[in-house]
Amino acid sequence: ETGFLYSAGVQEWKEIIEGLIERFSIEGKLDAVGIALPGVVSYAGDQWERAFESCPLVGDSEWIAELRTHFSCGVTLINVAGAALMGAARLGLLSPLGVVGLLAGGDSLDFSILRNGQRWRPGWRQSQLGSIRTVDGSYRELLGRVRFEEVWKGEYSEKKRKAYAKGLAQLILSGASIY
Repeated sequence: ETGFLYSAGVQEWKEIIEGLIERFSIEGKLDAVGIALPGVVSYAGDQWERAFESCPLVGDSEWIAELRTHFSCGVTLINVAGAALMGAARLGLLSPLGVVGLLAGGDSLDFSILRNGQRWRPGWRQSQLGSIRTVDGSYRELLGRVRFEEVWKGEYSEKKRKAYAKGLAQLILSGASIY
């Protein structure tokens, strides 16, 4: 649950990782830990620069340093859309040349770009499509998991579903226009 991620401190992250090690019966020393988070992650992967909600760890790289020391391995953060792009590239679903953008929806709304196989952040910044505001709220609010479930699982009319799909198309067009 993403809400928990925003309020979790270093000790909770240690417990999360240790719980995963136990659950998946991982034995021996870890080679590395990757943490995919919604929001903006620094290019170096050592801090959460911006979250969609108030979070005590935003802007702090000490918690990553503490996790690295605790687990005696590399610990790196990545934006969820960037992680999805890496996975798609690893599976051979992307061309190594050209520009590919991926919109990841869920509790947050993240967008990441690969340009000729490299993560691309113009001006070293990550795109903030989820923060674009409309008269009905931000793209994140309009097209995130909660609204998606309301529209597709609720008692919405076909007209409202079409309006939702149109909003999603507008978000994609906005991303294409910006990049």
